[in-house]
Amino acid sequence: MERKKKKETTAEVSQETELPDGTPAAACDEVFVDNLSVAAEVAKVQGVKLNLEPLNLRDVPGYLHTDTAHTRRIIDAVGSDNLFLQYDLYHMQIMEGDLAEGLRRNWDLISHIQFSSVPGRHEPQYGEVNIPHMFGVIEDLGYTGWVGCEYAPKGDTLEGLSWAEPYGLGPR
Repeated sequence: MERKKKKETTAEVSQETELPDGTPAAACDEVFVDNLSVAAEVAKVQGVKLNLEPLNLRDVPGYLHTDTAHTRRIIDAVGSDNLFLQYDLYHMQIMEGDLAEGLRRNWDLISHIQFSSVPGRHEPQYGEVNIPHMFGVIEDLGYTGWVGCEYAPKGDTLEGLSWAEPYGLGPR
């Protein structure tokens, strides 16, 4: 936390490990909520926000929270005003679909948004998710934060950034 405070980082992603073999998620929730409550309090004193990111089971089998409803229950159970949802279009397309409605339904808890293509986790122009439409939804909802790109380029980096040119990003 001290390192993040010195860098003036206002958001920290809290990631937990995979569930022990054969252990149901409900059995881990209480311990996770207790531990996260302590972490959230320490982070709050340091002025750091914590984000929970549900991940998909295809890429991360056995992960504790894999959908927005479960993540929301964890956030509500912790009850801290510095704990939020990190909404990754890639993971949520795989686990839930209906991304625009998912954003609307969870808007009160979303602190950061990420994207990439599905399938493959490459540049957004290669996938099934209509990124221009989703950017419009995000804008209509009033989001003013950064939108993170988390993907593995199919080719070289500059070619991989061509999707961003309509948004004023890329080589000039």
